[in-house]
Amino acid sequence: MNNEKEEIVKKEDESIISPSEEKAMSEDVQKLGSLSIFKRKAEAKEEIKLGEKKDSSGIVKEILPSIRGSIDTYISLADAKAGFLLGIAAGLLAVTYSYGPTIFTTSLNEWKTPEVLSSIGIFFLSLSICFSLFTVWPRMRTSKRKGLFSWVHVAGYKGVKEYLRDLGSASEGKMVEGLCELNYDLSVVCRQKYLWLSRAFKSSLIGIIVCIGVLVS
Repeated sequence: MNNEKEEIVKKEDESIISPSEEKAMSEDVQKLGSLSIFKRKAEAKEEIKLGEKKDSSGIVKEILPSIRGSIDTYISLADAKAGFLLGIAAGLLAVTYSYGPTIFTTSLNEWKTPEVLSSIGIFFLSLSICFSLFTVWPRMRTSKRKGLFSWVHVAGYKGVKEYLRDLGSASEGKMVEGLCELNYDLSVVCRQKYLWLSRAFKSSLIGIIVCIGVLVS
């Protein structure tokens, strides 16, 4: 009996957890809890990033058409202004030629101040007409040969079936990329138009001032 009691007491002593073991187990539990919290935070950050990415993608899709519309408006304004300048310069050129000094029938040796000024005015008005024509000149510059949206890109396909195949298989990201390329191409065209328009304005301003001065004097 005594031996059996001693064995029971020994087993109970072995089953008792020491303070150091209890401390180690507590630290393990705390580590597991910290890892779980860190994992939840990482998952939450990832969800936020995905949500921001979706939101930015939606914003981009909404903004792209408005950007294209704005560029189209500026292109139309450039063409309209160039047409206006073209009409003014051509009309004043005709008036100067009809009622100004006869520079085309007068020898250069006989030219005086009115003839010189008239020739300068006619030169700048003619230059303005050329610059205005360059402004409205059709442009077909593109960043690539084929695409889904621009008429120049669409015309690069060999047939409508090839275009429909690419359009049907295009992902949302591919379509957004195509719209961005279209906006870029239109922006390049718009910049070229306004460069020529600026030159047309400057040359026409000089020509108008000089020719009006010649006609009034």
